This record gives sequence, structure tokens and C-alpha cells, in this order.
Amino acid sequence: MLCAAPALLRFWRMLAHVHGNVWSAADPARSLGVSEPTVRRYLDVLTHNLMVRQLPPWHANLAKRQVRAPKVYFRDSGLLHALLDVPTLPALLAHPRSGASWEGFALEQVLRIAQPDEAYFWATHEGAELDLLMLHGGRRIGVEFKPATVHRTAPHAVARQEAHRPAWGARARTLAR
Repeated sequence: MLCAAPALLRFWRMLAHVHGNVWSAADPARSLGVSEPTVRRYLDVLTHNLMVRQLPPWHANLAKRQVRAPKVYFRDSGLLHALLDVPTLPALLAHPRSGASWEGFALEQVLRIAQPDEAYFWATHEGAELDLLMLHGGRRIGVEFKPATVHRTAPHAVARQEAHRPAWGARARTLAR
């Protein structure tokens, strides 16, 4: 049995607040009073039922320390918005998770259309990252998702991405709403 309905709803709401972020089972497990393996199983059930996407990290043999945990995304942005209690577009645009909402929506659309052989994200502990790295027909295609309101990438972020570009092998394309 997964867990009682109130606990499951709490888990879903916790998960909504980490949408678009690297997953760690420690905080949800502690909050729910269950073990980390149990929380990982909860997440795996939601992933298996296509409610949640666990986007795995891509690893390269680099000197940089790379993130090794998956990112978590709700596959249905309407469900995400309901769990975040965001009833309208103006409320969404004012919400602190609006950028993550856009990233998840755009990620699902790109993956549906591109149908890559494999899909990952890439990040280092120093802050360089790529939202989506697709392997398609032997090519690596990098995609960065940004809402139009934050479309201009900070120069230091561009410099970090460009410094690591050989690691993921393709120039990132920015997809703006």
C-alpha cells in the first residue's frame, strides 16, 4: 500500500514545490515520517504511472563535480498548478515557481515533438547547467528553457555554460515563452 490519502496529498504538495529541481528524498521522508527508500518508491510509482518525470543527470568524465540525482517534473502542468494552489494565469505569473512551471511545460512539449533517443539534464555543483540534453541520432542537442521575462541570461551564467560546452557537445538553444 502506498500511504494514506492525507499523507499522499502531503507528498504530492511537497513534490510540487521541488518541481524542476534536483530530487532528494531526505526532506520528504523526514516530513512524512517514513524512510528515504519508501519516499523513493512513492516517486517511482508516480513516474511509472506517467504523472511525474524523473529526468536523469548526464555524466561526462570531467574534472568538475557533476550533479548525480535526477530532476523531478510534473508531466501535467494543470496538476502542478492545482497542487500549488495557482488558479489563474495572473496568479501563476506572480508565483515564485512560475519559471519552473514553464520549464516543465516546455520540456514535456520538446520531448513529445523531438522524440529523442535519450534525454538528460546536465549540471555541476559550481552552477553550470543545461536544462535538457537530448541524444538523437548520434547527436547531442542542448536546450535551455527561460520565460521571456527572464530571457536575458546573466553574463556570468553564459560564461559558465560556454566553459563547459565541450562536456555536452552542442550549443544550447534558449526556448522562451
